[in-house]
Amino acid sequence: MTVHKENKFLPFKPEQLYAIVSDIESYPIFLPWVSKAIIDSNKTFHEKAKITLEAEIFVKFNLVRENFRSKVTLDSEAKRISTTNIDGPFKKLNNEWIFKSDQQGCKVIFEVDFEFKSFILHSLINSMFHKAMTKVTLSFERRAKELYL
Repeated sequence: MTVHKENKFLPFKPEQLYAIVSDIESYPIFLPWVSKAIIDSNKTFHEKAKITLEAEIFVKFNLVRENFRSKVTLDSEAKRISTTNIDGPFKKLNNEWIFKSDQQGCKVIFEVDFEFKSFILHSLINSMFHKAMTKVTLSFERRAKELYL
């Protein structure tokens, strides 16, 4: 099991950052390694301020090509996005984004906890995981600058 946590302040509104992270189908435009992202509209459910959906993400990283399906809960009221794995190479995947308003912008809390089914894949990815996750969060930050500055 591998865990990565980041807490950072960004000069954007929580609604702006929430909008970027919740726009899953745009991930291939700005996220490294994501080649395709699909939301299954037949498995999307609305309940008050929450939307629960299934998304499939296709990843290309060097020789590794994988795709995985996840259950994503978008809570627009709480500005929280939670993800858990359904199938794919993960034995476990839990990911959470929380966006908290601050006088000057937004405090972003990002956490991912995962484990691959394959020991070999887990060992390969684990060695560079924290660097990769930092690159992912920086990609979201760059996207916010492109869209809102």
